[in-house]
Amino acid sequence: PNSAAGAFGFPETFDANNVRVFVDGNGNNTFELGTDTAIYIDELVMDATITVFVVSDIPAGQVDADVASYDLIAQTAQGAGPGAQGADIVTDDAANPDDPAVVQIVFADGAGSADVANDGQHSSLDGYMVLTAMLNVAKSADVVSDPVNGAANPKAIPGATMAYTVDIGNTGNAAADNVTIDDAIPANSAFVVGSVTTIPPLGAGASDDYNDGSGWGYTPVAGADGTDPTVTAVRVVFVSIASAGAAREIFEVLID
Repeated sequence: PNSAAGAFGFPETFDANNVRVFVDGNGNNTFELGTDTAIYIDELVMDATITVFVVSDIPAGQVDADVASYDLIAQTAQGAGPGAQGADIVTDDAANPDDPAVVQIVFADGAGSADVANDGQHSSLDGYMVLTAMLNVAKSADVVSDPVNGAANPKAIPGATMAYTVDIGNTGNAAADNVTIDDAIPANSAFVVGSVTTIPPLGAGASDDYNDGSGWGYTPVAGADGTDPTVTAVRVVFVSIASAGAAREIFEVLID
């Protein structure tokens, strides 16, 4: 159940949506949609442990340090055989004297976060704390060389090579995953094949893709001048940019 007490020492500020409970189906302690589908623990042997996931949707609009708290309650139940959920075990010993002719159940469990002692249940409080990524993106252009001045004070004239740099900084409190940067090739220029570089390097947290005007997945082919005018846009995907981390993409074009 939802708990107004708040987890992490913070008061609760919102309720999550679509709250569900699933049992770890393969023991890897990671929730996997389609694998972890059981909604009750099926025949847990004595002294064994198992992981249970509380899975929810976080409403849009929450901000850093917002908290939604939940008490997860474990209830003792009868063994019903594999694939069947047993009935809850209850006790009536508080109202009955000792009877040697009857099997009587006495619970000796401690109080949890949302249940009392000796009730055949135990609960634990935890919650969701919202941590968000915040990306700052800046793009710059520099002339690398031109056919008259070379690399010494080059100018943006026909035949010059321009380098475009996109810098991404994450100033948020959480990593940003699958950060995608799409960048169109400027008019009156052609993409220089093989010029895409990234930090982190391609193959170590980043991947590239190209568009030929009809869709992504195009493979650039260099002409005599090293360019492919068919490329209309460049895409770079960073697998993850850590909190307080940064990434960079650079590509070059040849001015017509």
